Amino acid sequence: MLRKERPCELVMLSKEFFETLKIQPNKALGQNFLMDNKVVQKLAQAADLSQEDLVVEVGAGLGVLTKELAHKAGKVIALELDPRFIPYLQSELADYPNVELINIDCLKFDFDIGSDPLHGKGSDPYLIRKVVGSIPYQITSPLLHQLLTLESKPDLVVFLIQKEVAEKLTAKPPDAAYLSNWLKFVGSAEIVINHIKPASFWPQPKVESAIIKIIPNKKVSADKARRFSEFLHKAFSKPRKMLSAVFDRSLLEKAGIEPRQRPQEVEFENWLRLFE
Repeated sequence: MLRKERPCELVMLSKEFFETLKIQPNKALGQNFLMDNKVVQKLAQAADLSQEDLVVEVGAGLGVLTKELAHKAGKVIALELDPRFIPYLQSELADYPNVELINIDCLKFDFDIGSDPLHGKGSDPYLIRKVVGSIPYQITSPLLHQLLTLESKPDLVVFLIQKEVAEKLTAKPPDAAYLSNWLKFVGSAEIVINHIKPASFWPQPKVESAIIKIIPNKKVSADKARRFSEFLHKAFSKPRKMLSAVFDRSLLEKAGIEPRQRPQEVEFENWLRLFE
């Protein structure tokens, strides 16, 4: 499959550039476009791509990361919600035959890739499936829940997200959260790169970002992932109160949990015992 051999060059983003496109970034969609070539490369490197990979990119934007992924992966399915960018992307990606561009809300996309003809069931030559993207704060939790409750989970998820959210996803007692415990149940997560400055984006966000890498646990069924989610939602429903206000004291003690503890203080292994 033919590809451009030169490394992709970043579009120089500015107010004037968007004026030529007659498009302004949409704050409601959390549009802060990545313009730091080093971060683009690090994001692609974190995905550890090869020609065997089929990658779904969440939020193609201006196609900068899309091109970097296309150089390294066998196929890229690039999702972009904002229809205003589709004509530009079609032009920019015309020389990348291994990229399939879809104008869709990622939360409505069927990530169970390999399940229908669009994604190549039966004839799909790609052995490894990954999801990569720079995503806004408001879709982080619903998108992770969508991906990690699939029956056919991706092999790897790599996201560029707000630093605060990345820290919440990997938090440990005494600062653990619903998301960090749930994520540990359905996979493993690590922050690959921290402290990505606002200047790496245009328009600049008010906070720093981080790259997080998640390896889904394919042994956890979708049903069990949902039930553990419901269990944790109950456990964290009163985060400032002692757990004896939520669960029976005898059950807590049997699981090795001190009834006076608050949910953020409980070790993951104890949550597992209480759940089971």
